[in-house]
Amino acid sequence: MNERALSPYRWIIELLLLLLLTAQSITWLAPAPILDEIKKGLGITLGQGGLIISIIALCIGIFSILGAIVLEKLGALRCLQLGLWLMGLGEIASGFAGSFTTLLACRVVEGVGFGMVIAPPGALTMEWFGEHEWPYINMVNFAFGYVGLTAVFRITPSLFAAVNSSWQSVLLYYGVATVAVAALWTVLGRDSRTSVPAEALAAVEKIVPKESALMEVMKMRNILLFAAGLFGGMWVFQLYTAFLPLFFRFARGMSSSKPRS
Repeated sequence: MNERALSPYRWIIELLLLLLLTAQSITWLAPAPILDEIKKGLGITLGQGGLIISIIALCIGIFSILGAIVLEKLGALRCLQLGLWLMGLGEIASGFAGSFTTLLACRVVEGVGFGMVIAPPGALTMEWFGEHEWPYINMVNFAFGYVGLTAVFRITPSLFAAVNSSWQSVLLYYGVATVAVAALWTVLGRDSRTSVPAEALAAVEKIVPKESALMEVMKMRNILLFAAGLFGGMWVFQLYTAFLPLFFRFARGMSSSKPRS
């Protein structure tokens, strides 16, 4: 069977996906390098400070299911765009938060958006790229998530110093950057299926059952085991990324902006 013709525009989609992955890292972990400053600014405990970061993981677990439902109803592109706008606007609002409750509410909004953008990248990769390209694109996308993670911990302390040590300003600027990515997706994002003839779509609709496959997938034993394993990995990842910066600063005497000589 011959592989379908691939559009050169898929590389624009891939660039947008890399920007999305960077925005995800920024949204999730931006508070970690400046967690002590947030604690002092809001007068909260270390546990409450950790909750500001970990609430995103909880929302991922809950609202990724919502994202799957939205994806099924609206399509991968619209689901991704909606999630990105929620992430960006929530992060901008967090830059004006003056209390723990307000900041936590903003982080929940960001987490809802984060959960909604979990599934679309994989669907868009399958739509735009050929089967022979899937392993390479997925590998690049997976690795690039850690590039964004590294950038967050490298840039945030310098940005914090540049904005007169205002943690609100850091979150505000990151929110603006995420909104810029959302705007790019809104303007440049395309659905490859728009090129499929209407007759072909009509034929597929007659073959594919109307019922949602979401519940069927969630009942699969392998999916449940995979979810349990992901939970454990996410828990360890969350523990290290949230509190290691504080440990290095106060237990090892390292600067937040550069390593100790």
